[in-house]
Amino acid sequence: LNDTAVELGGSLGIAVLGSVLATAYQREISAFLAGLPLANLDGPMAAQADTAVAAAGDSVGGAAVVAEELAKNPFAASYAQPLLDASADAFSRAITSASLVGGVALAVGAVVVTAVLPPRR
Repeated sequence: LNDTAVELGGSLGIAVLGSVLATAYQREISAFLAGLPLANLDGPMAAQADTAVAAAGDSVGGAAVVAEELAKNPFAASYAQPLLDASADAFSRAITSASLVGGVALAVGAVVVTAVLPPRR
């Protein structure tokens, strides 16, 4: 029973903190991505831009790949470094959010265990 509880707790903790991290990253990076001047694009370029924005909004790795491709294009190269900076900042803020959630869960767990366990004799 103890092993099952440890495995279940670890799995749920990873799932919850991973979800908090992903959600916070997407929330933080979305403001930067929304400010990109994509309204003038049409046709295949608009579809590529939508795909690039989706990739950058999903993960830091996606943002790095998009920034690398932007750097190769002389018309879009000026957006490469700001995208990397925005994704790093968004990830940092997301890690902070996930750490706070983990810390609160740890504190609540400690209080519950202290209240539920019988005193030592």
